[in-house]
Amino acid sequence: MADDKPSTEARVYAAADALLLEHGGLDAVRLADVVRRAGGRKQNVARCLNRWRSDREMMAARLPGPVLRAAYRFARDLLLILTLSEQPRARGAVTAPAAPPRDDQPSSAGAPRPIPAPQPRATARRDPVPRSNAAALRQDLKPEGAPVGTAPNEPARRTFLAGYEERVAARTSKPAVSARPPDAPKGRPRSWPTNRPSRPRRPPTRRAIARPPESPVVKAARLARIRAYVMRERAERADADPPMPVVDSDWQGAAKPKVARAVAFELRAGRRPMAAKALISTGRIPLTTNRPYLDLAAALAGSRIARVPGRRGAYWFDYEAAPRPKKVWASDDTDAKLAREFGRMLWVRMVVAIAVSPSPLARRDIAASLEPELSDLSPVWLAQCLKRGKKAGALDIRGGGYVIARPRAARRKARRMARRPSAARVERV
Repeated sequence: MADDKPSTEARVYAAADALLLEHGGLDAVRLADVVRRAGGRKQNVARCLNRWRSDREMMAARLPGPVLRAAYRFARDLLLILTLSEQPRARGAVTAPAAPPRDDQPSSAGAPRPIPAPQPRATARRDPVPRSNAAALRQDLKPEGAPVGTAPNEPARRTFLAGYEERVAARTSKPAVSARPPDAPKGRPRSWPTNRPSRPRRPPTRRAIARPPESPVVKAARLARIRAYVMRERAERADADPPMPVVDSDWQGAAKPKVARAVAFELRAGRRPMAAKALISTGRIPLTTNRPYLDLAAALAGSRIARVPGRRGAYWFDYEAAPRPKKVWASDDTDAKLAREFGRMLWVRMVVAIAVSPSPLARRDIAASLEPELSDLSPVWLAQCLKRGKKAGALDIRGGGYVIARPRAARRKARRMARRPSAARVERV
């Protein structure tokens, strides 16, 4: 049963031939019409339709030359006839001259010649040909020897071999070079208006001394130093409160009172619970042992120092809650944030150094007081900070150095006191 059904190619060929006969042209056969009539998938129909077009073009190309020339001459004459028949008579009509009189006919010289009445011309009526047909015939005409598918006035399409030969010739041929000097520019040369003032040139700006490019290893080491400094300062600020004093009840009653007293001082100084191994490793606990967790617990038995539950053997006083470790870092501590905080810390150090100095402090002395941390910042950081401090009114320049600026009220009072005559001056007068 499957062999009786025609294949897709056969159905496409039959439908395309039928459409060619109906529309009368190879270009009028469209893919949508063939799919609607033959059925099947659009991709398969398109493939078969392309083969059908190639077969029909080859069939048309096999016509002999005399047949093509005769068809061209017939179409040319038909086109001329249709074109001339569409033009009006009054535009380009030529009248024939009047015939001379014969000798045997009497002359009527001097007498007015009667004008004959116009008579309708007996011409055969022809049906007007629509312009669309003439245009279609004009488009279908092709010059002799032109390939199939070209318009009458369109040049022949370039083949692949012709284009390849042109490209090879363009690559191998050298362009012609003119040995004649170039022509002079035409017209009057354009010049700057004399009455227009010249634009002043902007003065060059000073370029900031930027940090030279550094390797990733050097940059990582510099950022590590900045992070360590910031964390150390944060820890010192967190432990700014003075530690609680050690009382006698903390260590009295212990199995070894000297060991318990030393442990109490270490815990108060460290402000955090500490394990047995960490306490003995400080070197200030009078206990030598290879078993710190067992021997230290036996030495502290009977005192107020006991292990903190849940802290892995850490010791603290049993009459108060163990302090939690203070957090000196945050989850959003990026390198840029730590560098900004590092700069603020150095600014505070610089202001303190200027304030405690008995004389105005020069820039080189300020830089020396901030070393070695200053080398981890930009080379222009110190100059920018001093400039901004002077502009904000926090610093003042006096005697070739920087001092802390006094408040405005104090400055006004000092100015007023300077204008007032002193008692010694009054007595001398």
